[in-house]
Amino acid sequence: MNTYIIGSNKGLGKYLNENINSVGINRSNFSEIKPNKENIFVVCAQHRSKYPDSDKFYDFYNDNIKLIQQVCEIEHKKIIFMSTVEVYNQDNSNEKSIIKSEDLNPYAISKLIAEKIIVNGTENYVILRLGALLGLYSNNLVCRLLRNKSIQTTLSKSSTFNYILYEDILNFIKIVIDNEYRGIFNLVANNNVKLEDTLKIINKDVQYGSYKYKTFKVNNNKVNNITSIFNKKSEESLKTFTTYLK
Repeated sequence: MNTYIIGSNKGLGKYLNENINSVGINRSNFSEIKPNKENIFVVCAQHRSKYPDSDKFYDFYNDNIKLIQQVCEIEHKKIIFMSTVEVYNQDNSNEKSIIKSEDLNPYAISKLIAEKIIVNGTENYVILRLGALLGLYSNNLVCRLLRNKSIQTTLSKSSTFNYILYEDILNFIKIVIDNEYRGIFNLVANNNVKLEDTLKIINKDVQYGSYKYKTFKVNNNKVNNITSIFNKKSEESLKTFTTYLK
């Protein structure tokens, strides 16, 4: 079995590459992937912007969509793809929900397109729709505050998020590889939490903005029927991560 972490330079991909016996793949060495029926591709790569300017449209397409087409064309055993819960735009959604593109940002739409490419391009796939990530290489507001790198935000205090840990994603990936699970999974905690309450938990202050970011309530029964890893509250993951960084 040959495991490739595609997008291993930063973020979750870097963490997975450090904790799985794997080969890290990025633009510079993509050609080093060799066709093999035992290949497992863990795809973390994505464009840095959710709202690219027009001069970055091709790069956005290349990173978020074309790359997936290329991966599907290489001989493999399984593709594990990192998607996002931002694809949902209504509460109580699950993996089988019909998603309307209305109000979705370009990033979420590109993830849905990539998902469809995978579903139609390979039989053995796992698509992970992830909540807000807490990990060593995360760069969201919580992580910046805990590293004392941010004092203000455009987000309002009523913005909502669903927090999950790098290590929990890693452990679930190991489960799906070892047990041959397939399909789409919402990797989220049992609840969302307001930004105001989040900052109380991590004991940080910030100058708020006016933009209200909303994470819709997402059903996680499917993953909870396999493992108890995500059967917990966002607050628990926040407390664990805060302790980890101390």
